[in-house]
Amino acid sequence: MDIDAVKRYRLREDALESYLRQLFPGQDIQVNVQGISYSLTIPRKLTAPERRYIDKKIRSQPDD
Repeated sequence: MDIDAVKRYRLREDALESYLRQLFPGQDIQVNVQGISYSLTIPRKLTAPERRYIDKKIRSQPDD
């Protein structure tokens, strides 16, 4: 398991966890609040495209 982090700004924990469960089906994942970020315990670190997807599709946009 790897530890990674993403900023919490405009990102709902349940939406992030749902996306991570799609990425890692059947795997153990943990999402914890740590200051201004979510600390993730996941099978591998997120790739740049996965991070962009979180930013563009999962994170709430200012006009939402």
